[in-house]
Amino acid sequence: MQDACVVDTDPVIGMTLSGYRVERLMGVGGMGLVYLARHEFIDRRFAVKALKPDVAADAAMARNFLREAQVLSVLKHPNIVDIVSFGALPDGRHYMVMEFLEGRTLEDELIQQGRVSPERALVLADQVLLALEAAHDAGVIHRDLKPSNVFLNRASGSVEVVKLLDFGLARQQPIALAGLQGEEGKTVIAGTPDYISPEQALGHAPTPACDVYSFGVMLFELLAGFRPFDPPQTAEDRTTALLHAHLQVTPPTLKELGVVVPDAMSELVAQCLKKNPDDRPRSAAELRAMLSAFRPATPAGPLALPTPTKLVEPIVLEKAIERDLEAAVQRRSWKGPVAILAAVIALLLAVVFWPDAPVEPPPAPVTPVAEVTPPPAPAPSPSPAPVVEAPKPAPDDLAALPDIAAKPAPKKLVVATPPPTERTVIAVEQSDCEPDDRWRAASRVHLQELQSLAADDEARWKEFERVEPSLSQAITNAATGAQCDAVDRQIRKLAIKWKK
Repeated sequence: MQDACVVDTDPVIGMTLSGYRVERLMGVGGMGLVYLARHEFIDRRFAVKALKPDVAADAAMARNFLREAQVLSVLKHPNIVDIVSFGALPDGRHYMVMEFLEGRTLEDELIQQGRVSPERALVLADQVLLALEAAHDAGVIHRDLKPSNVFLNRASGSVEVVKLLDFGLARQQPIALAGLQGEEGKTVIAGTPDYISPEQALGHAPTPACDVYSFGVMLFELLAGFRPFDPPQTAEDRTTALLHAHLQVTPPTLKELGVVVPDAMSELVAQCLKKNPDDRPRSAAELRAMLSAFRPATPAGPLALPTPTKLVEPIVLEKAIERDLEAAVQRRSWKGPVAILAAVIALLLAVVFWPDAPVEPPPAPVTPVAEVTPPPAPAPSPSPAPVVEAPKPAPDDLAALPDIAAKPAPKKLVVATPPPTERTVIAVEQSDCEPDDRWRAASRVHLQELQSLAADDEARWKEFERVEPSLSQAITNAATGAQCDAVDRQIRKLAIKWKK
């Protein structure tokens, strides 16, 4: 769903940026705009990402955008979205040209399906860890790993390739800061409260262990269908409750919740969620190796694209082919007649000198033999009973598990998190959404689109009439980014549900 006001007045549509002609607006986020563009000469589609005009005036947002472009220009990996160009619009806003992705985010899949099978979760996790491994090897910490930043790209037919997105909060370890000081001595914490690691919540310098923790929260959500800590969206201070839980509360294990996975996998997810970074797997590569023990011999999908081999220049390759063909023609020019002549001479010699073959007499007639019933064989002498090996226990892997669809979804455990005794005044970069007039206008447009979707179905219309008053009130009263996100999430959930 797009912001109608932006579509009507956006001057970027129709521009040609570094050879890429912008055709239309594809999506609007809290911070940026994403356009569809096409290269003028190769006629290939690309995505152009730019900051919103009102957001570009924020120095911190502009720095995050530039940081993302710098990081993506260094990270070249099949499981990380690729940037191909960067520049500035006539009004001074920066933009980046990226590869065009077809599919949907992992968050959208979870909204529609609730959870995924262990086999599929392992295939997706493997590709996410490959991307994190490449980033960590380059000294880059993502710091905002969550399902909305994992894209399931299906551009190559039915092959699904995971692409890790949004490196706007990424930090390189050599220049990592132990927290950023904001107004009035507040500590600004980078990350999303639902997936943030304890050390990030304290404003410590980021390390690969931060991403391992956030990955553990995401894997927990894939397998269980909900996060280990998930206070209601209507909670008075949901952010503080989440941060306190990540810092102080031990999450339930998948086994305790009745999720159908091997015990060892449940323990590994719990290890990723340890409060002390030293108690977690040391790196994405180590965690990927540990998870590979649970993956079936034949994976359910591709794990990653192979590393591309070095290509030979077309002109050099063409000359090599011509040279080989010419040599082959020259060899065949005299070998062919010689071979034919040798075959003719051999045939003549065989006819003249080969001895006559003896004539075999006709076979004698076969006299039918009457069937004779053999006497019964004597009973064998008793022998000791063979020793039968006791069956070995089934391995602790996914092949020994019942079908996940045969077991009902686990019951969500509500963890009571009392408020901390000493409240710390903090400000969290929890959302890119701003509850301003532009957002309210766009949300009301989205609500009208929901109304159109519901108009043709009686059940949908009843549901729309039930939720519309509360959604309208929430749009009017939203005062924080988290409340904006809650409205957007509910609208998107209904849209996906009704478009099925």
